[in-house]
Amino acid sequence: MERPLFVPRSYQFRAISAIVCAGLHAPWVDGKPAPRNIQIEWPRQHGKDRAVLNALAQVAMRRKCLIWYGFPEQEHVRKSFWDNIDPLEDGGSGRRIIEDVLPWARENRTEMTLTFHATGSIIRAVGWDNYNSLVGAGPYIAAFSEYARCDPRALDYVQPMIDRNGGVIVLMTTAFGGPNNHAAVKARTWPMLGEDYFAEKLTVEDCFRDAPGEDGQRVIPEAVIEAKRREWNLSLGRSGMSEEMIRQEYYNSDEGVSEGTIFGKALMLAERNGQVIDTLTVNRSAPVVTFWDLGRSDATAVWFAQYVHGMWHVLDYQEASGTDVDWWAATLGDLARERGWVYGGHMWPHDGRQKHWGPSDTREQAGRRMLSPPPRIAEKATPLSDQINAGRALFSRARIDMTRCARGLECLRSWKYPWDNRNKVFRSTPEHDWSSHGSSAWCTFALYAQQFEGLKTQPVRKHRLASE
Repeated sequence: MERPLFVPRSYQFRAISAIVCAGLHAPWVDGKPAPRNIQIEWPRQHGKDRAVLNALAQVAMRRKCLIWYGFPEQEHVRKSFWDNIDPLEDGGSGRRIIEDVLPWARENRTEMTLTFHATGSIIRAVGWDNYNSLVGAGPYIAAFSEYARCDPRALDYVQPMIDRNGGVIVLMTTAFGGPNNHAAVKARTWPMLGEDYFAEKLTVEDCFRDAPGEDGQRVIPEAVIEAKRREWNLSLGRSGMSEEMIRQEYYNSDEGVSEGTIFGKALMLAERNGQVIDTLTVNRSAPVVTFWDLGRSDATAVWFAQYVHGMWHVLDYQEASGTDVDWWAATLGDLARERGWVYGGHMWPHDGRQKHWGPSDTREQAGRRMLSPPPRIAEKATPLSDQINAGRALFSRARIDMTRCARGLECLRSWKYPWDNRNKVFRSTPEHDWSSHGSSAWCTFALYAQQFEGLKTQPVRKHRLASE
């Protein structure tokens, strides 16, 4: 017999009602207004997307509006949402998730939209890695699937649109990236911000198959988790699930470091050792050195640091897309005037010799024309494993300005190996996403920092960039 359309389980009621009431400006608990900023943190495979889609559909069928439903990357949209099937083996319907709403909406596979017959409302599936390409009047509701893995700037981009439209933010996630991940920070702070904010964290112990016709048992029984733990131990970590992964995926623990993150453990140790601090003071007698990852359509990322008493003081981090060396020369000049520092060197990776950066110059020509001192460029590519090992080692001799390097720290915290679901292992090549650029620039820093450590005690005569 065909399973009925979506019927929520009891653990899903509160979040669904919050979204529907917020979207319809209807009273919520005890007649109070529903919160307009909603974060739900449920264990993996517990129906976040299916529950939220049905809540959004209830709003879309009752008022005309535009809803953006986004995933960390555009390539995830079709795989994780559009063609995703709710498996019968897990007690699901055996249908594609979006089929729950197709009786009330028209599907457009090309545009990745669901248009609702009654109101003309549209749910549009998007990738948050391309948030800059999302233009127009903006959505009434913006939903973020796997928010802990999304570029946090995407929320910064869409928030003014939501505020202007009097709309709703919905963040869905499972723990990832440790206690200072942007989703974990919101989970701690939103409950303290008042009635307009709602954050809910559940574990497998809170979630039961208790919709009509279900057996009332836990969605993920303890026996299943114990089998994964035992497989991990017996295989010496080659299959199954480690305790840290179990705590993350099923108990939403952000106390440890998420498995698969590349710099997560080293960064957390630096934080615990007090090496990540609120503000670092510029040492006027030490030059500032910049370390780069170069991009044009992709982001260019730059770390700013000076070597002081045997430690690298990481003063700033800058990142921008669609820029050329002229823009960066002007930006570096502005920072030097604002912060009162002097540049002792600029370090580029090996691809500084390879591509054009500007209308006619090669990158190297443009750099020598615009930057002072001219950039040093790595002679050849370094194996990725060596870059990563150097990047991890650098944390032990770095102090980092938490405020000015916030974006860079998010990159370091989130850079990861993708999970190979077929072979049940992490792949050996890092995922290329929003966190890659800052992390690659950190690797440049780690590989070539020693070349600039001889500048540590030399007073530097003030000079200007060639662009000034």
